[in-house]
Amino acid sequence: MTTHTPAPPVRSRVRRPLAFTAGILLLGAALFTAGALLLPTASSPSLPAAAGAGPDRPEDRSGNRIEGLQERLRRLPEDHDAWAQLGIAYTERAQRTADPRYYPKAEKALRRSMALHPRNNHLAQLGTGALAAGRHDFTEALVHARTAVRINPHHAASYGVLADAHLQLGHYEKSFDATQKMVDLLPATPSLARASYTWELRGDLVLAVDLMRRALDTAGSPGD
Repeated sequence: MTTHTPAPPVRSRVRRPLAFTAGILLLGAALFTAGALLLPTASSPSLPAAAGAGPDRPEDRSGNRIEGLQERLRRLPEDHDAWAQLGIAYTERAQRTADPRYYPKAEKALRRSMALHPRNNHLAQLGTGALAAGRHDFTEALVHARTAVRINPHHAASYGVLADAHLQLGHYEKSFDATQKMVDLLPATPSLARASYTWELRGDLVLAVDLMRRALDTAGSPGD
């Protein structure tokens, strides 16, 4: 979390106790790190779930998606969208569990998707960008995020990867613009968490806390 000191006009507007404000923003930072990048959205293709699976924990849900996609690919091995979704699910699993061993699996699945459908493969570009961001290669993430946005400018998650890459590369205004586009397309937990952080960076803790509370309120589960 940023250590910027808010300007006096912002401080004068803060009515909540400082500890409460810090707690909300720390919780938001944990939420952002845990899964805001790859949470399924209303604009994302549905991910098959394993039969009888119960999404009790984030790790269980990502594991269930992986199993469901693996089952689909056993039946339809040429489904390039399913391969891309599997790569995204592996990347999410790596982030959820802090286990980098899932990254090579993600890369293999995403490469398979691109081999099957090399032109205008939006999901594979999105997934490859997310994978690069997970590996902290934000220059590579930016390349793929831009391509994903060009292919499908109406998919909110693509702007999330774009915003993250710009932010980590120090392109703050471009990151803020991408975050705003993401919120405009889908005002849900991932976009609102990013919006909260952008306003925290700008020194407006009141708006940052309000947006983070909205992000937490829209989360589908504690893991979100």
